[in-house]
Formats: sequence, C-alpha cells, structure tokens
Amino acid sequence: MIIPTIEEYKDKMEGLPITDLVIATYLKKYKGLLLLTNDHSDFPTTVFCREFVFNVKDFGDKLYAIYTYKPNEQKLKEYVLDEDEIPF
Repeated sequence: MIIPTIEEYKDKMEGLPITDLVIATYLKKYKGLLLLTNDHSDFPTTVFCREFVFNVKDFGDKLYAIYTYKPNEQKLKEYVLDEDEIPF
C-alpha cells in the first residue's frame, strides 16, 4: 500500500518523515479525506491538491493549508479512451 505512494513522491523523498509518508498513503487510500497542516514541503502539489490556504493568528501567525489527494495526471491519461476505442 505504501509502495505506490513512494513511487509517486519520487525525487521528493529526501528528508520526508515516515509519518508524513503514512499520512499521504491514507489520503490516497481514503478519498475525500482532508489534511490540515502548516508543513507545506512534505505534501507537494505535484501529488496533492492544496484546496485552501489561510493564516491563523492564534497559533503564532502561521500559514496553514488544507490538502486533498490529487491522482497523477499521467495515470488519469492511461484510463482515458479515444473515441475509436469505445466498444459500443
């Protein structure tokens, strides 16, 4: 279950904590989950969609974001059929 997540991260694995990798795996597995974090480097927008960004002054004026999993564009293209390939 974690191997596809590692493959999707590719060159962004250096310095990635294992906990963030596990969180990323669950975000991929359970569609519709949202992640609230102020750690933007471990959830790259090439893999995840940054839905909202906002500032929270009560927590030291930090910038937070809500992320969801975004399937790899290339994988989506593999499942798209040309008009000639439609069987009916």
